[in-house]
Amino acid sequence: MKWTRIYSAQIGANANFANGLRDIVIRCLADNETPPLVTQDAELCLAEVFNNFVEHGLEERPYIEISIFVKTTPTARRFLLLDTGRQVPCDAYRMACMPEIDHQVPADFPEGGFGLALVKMLAERFLYRRVGGLNVTFLEFCTPKNEQT
Repeated sequence: MKWTRIYSAQIGANANFANGLRDIVIRCLADNETPPLVTQDAELCLAEVFNNFVEHGLEERPYIEISIFVKTTPTARRFLLLDTGRQVPCDAYRMACMPEIDHQVPADFPEGGFGLALVKMLAERFLYRRVGGLNVTFLEFCTPKNEQT
C-alpha cells in the first residue's frame, strides 16, 4: 500500500486549525473502515500533535507548512506528518512521561505535560526526526487482533 496525502497547507496561529485537522483524520479513518478503538486512539494522539503545531511550532512565525499522509493496511493505520515549524527540543518526544502529581489535590495538576506521554502510551509507534528544515513525525495505530479482517 502506498502513502496517500490527505492534507497539505500553510497554517497560522488559529485555534480552530487543530479541530479542522482532527475532522479530516476522522473522515479518513471512517473511509478506511477503521475499528472504533483505533479511531479513538488516533484521534486523541493526532489532536495532541496538531495542537503542538499551533502551540509550539509557530513560535515567531506567521505560518508553517504542513502535510499529512496516511497508509492503511488490514492491521494498521500509519500517519506521516511533515511540518516546517520550530524544531522540537531534542529529547522532548523520547523523554515524554506523565508528570508526578498529588491526586489528592486537584489544584496541583500541572497545566501541561500530559500530551506527548499520552501519545507514547496509545500509539503503537511514535517517532520524530528533524530532516533539513522539516519536522517528520510518524505514528502507527494497530488494529486489535480480534478486529482484524
